[in-house]
Order: sequence, then structure tokens, then C-alpha cells
Amino acid sequence: MLGEDPVHHHRRHDLGHRVAQHGKEARPAGDVPSGRGCGGSIRAGSALKRRFHPIHLTKNGIDSIKIIIPSSSRRVTRRSNLNNVQIGMGAFMDRAVGIIELLSRHAGGLPLMTIADTLAIPRSATHRLLADLKDEGYVRQEFDGGAYRLTAKIVALGFSHLAAAGVTARIQPLLDQLADRTGELVTMAVIHDQKLIRLAKAQGARRGLLYNPDEGAEVYLAATSNGHAWLSCLEEDEVLQLVARQGLRRDGYGPKAPRTMRELLGFVETARECGYAKIFETYESGTAAIAVAVFGVRSRRPIGTISVAGPVIRMTSEAMDRILPLLRQAAEAIAAASEDLPIFPEAVH
Repeated sequence: MLGEDPVHHHRRHDLGHRVAQHGKEARPAGDVPSGRGCGGSIRAGSALKRRFHPIHLTKNGIDSIKIIIPSSSRRVTRRSNLNNVQIGMGAFMDRAVGIIELLSRHAGGLPLMTIADTLAIPRSATHRLLADLKDEGYVRQEFDGGAYRLTAKIVALGFSHLAAAGVTARIQPLLDQLADRTGELVTMAVIHDQKLIRLAKAQGARRGLLYNPDEGAEVYLAATSNGHAWLSCLEEDEVLQLVARQGLRRDGYGPKAPRTMRELLGFVETARECGYAKIFETYESGTAAIAVAVFGVRSRRPIGTISVAGPVIRMTSEAMDRILPLLRQAAEAIAAASEDLPIFPEAVH
């Protein structure tokens, strides 16, 4: 244009050229307050500043954002798909949940190094995650350098969720009734995301030997009656996949636990033929259990399992035969009571 500064004209032409090049920087340098997050997520309040937020264009529109972070010696480039604008938030959540799940299995707590090494998270990142969880009241540390453990806030969340989902009002009374009638430990598990998760239990033993194992949330399928009861409802290929994911040769289980896939498939086939699963000293030495699957009222697909377990001196095969009708009645009652509860897979929302 006449009268226009040739330098300004050149800059405007260059900017238009860069936009047309599909992937070149499309805006001039400018300091934008932002910060470093896990995996490159954008967080406010950091001293770091990004100079560019160039937009990559395709024929279908914006495809991704390229963020260049200046450093003292080099530029670090990160890319993110715009389907998840908060880059790295998924990884942050996965790690935080992983820490909570790990600590839930260790009531006495764990030191930072053990948490980091177990979950394969860098120790610096583990320290930041634990600090955030501590600030939110989910973990505590008695003293600097001491073990981290979960607080009662996690327990309160669990109870609150069970109450809101109807488990406390509808399911727990049925478990309590079965425990009273059998005089043994009753455990219920639900199927979630190709896992069997312990949901609730009730202790029926009032005297003598008391069986109350320290169990994690996820059921170990290969050595438990609940696990065998669920596996007996599945095709063999799916059984092998689920067990392979958990691992078969584990230490710390009973002397009669299956050590090979062939042995496990024998247990599963027996449970399939009988319609229930019996185990003797597979999960823990000196204990036995019987379990059945809980089937959805509409789908007739398994939605969970329920078991009765106790010391092997009381839980003989004959005693299990007497318990079986009560166990099946409880499974049917639970299926009917859980038909519209959101915690079960086929609930109506």
C-alpha cells in the first residue's frame, strides 16, 4: 500500500505466509502466563512463560496446539491433541489414584521411596502428588520423612457412596441375614471394568475361630471362591485373559492354590458343572469357602458374586452343602434388590 512502512508490510506478508504453511507459528511472540504441569498441562501461577501458542491447521480445522517453552539452554516442544485440552491431566489422575489404591492395601503406610518404586513414578513427581493429596486431606504423614497413610476422609467417601448408591439400605441387610444364618463370613463382590471388586461383607461368627482376612479391593480370581464362581460363567478364552492379567504364580496364598492354567481350568470347569464354586485352602491355609454368581434380573448375565467362608474345621463339604440353598436365596434377593442401583453394571439410569 502507498504510504505504508515497507517493514510493516513485510511483517504482515510474512505472518500470512506462516498461517498458510500448516504448522508454522501463526502468531508473533508474546508472553502468556502459564506453568509446567504433569505431561505438559497448562497451569496458572508458574514463573515459566510460553512464547508461542501456534495453531496447526488441517482441511478439517484445528488439529493440535504446539507449545514451545523457552529454557536457559534449549526449547522444549510438546504436542497435544485438542480432544484433551488439559495435557497430561489423565496421567496425573492415574498416578494419584494409583497412590490411593496402593496405600489402601497398607494400613500402616508406606515411605515415599517405596510408593515411587512400586508405581514406577519418579520420586520428585511422587513427592508433588503426595503433597497435593496431603493438602486435600486424603493422606497424612506423622513427621517429615515418615510413612504416608490414608486418612479417614477416604473411608468417609466410601461409606457415603455406598449409602447414596443404596448398598447400605438394600444390600447390607441381606448380607447380615446370611451371615447370621450361616455363622460365617459373607462377602459380596461386583463386576466392574473386567475386574471383580469386593463391595461389602458381614461377619456371622460370634465365638470360636473367627475368619476375617485382610483383603484388598480387587478379588484374586485364581485362588478365591468368588473368583472361580465368576470365571465359571465365562468362555475359556476370557478366563485365560483375565487370569493372565492378574498373574497366576503368586506367593502368599494357600497350599492348594492352582499353580498352572491347567489346574485353574479344572477348578473352573468343576464350578461350571456344579453351578457353584468350592475351595479348600486355596486362598489361605486352614480356610474354605463356597460362592455363587449373582445374575442380573433382566440380562441373566453375571453382575457379581457372593461367598460364605470360614475355618476349614467348620466349613466342610457337608456344611457347604447345607449352606448352598441359603446362599442361592441370598443371591436371588440381591439381584432383585440391586436391579436399579447405580453401582451395578445393568442398572437403569
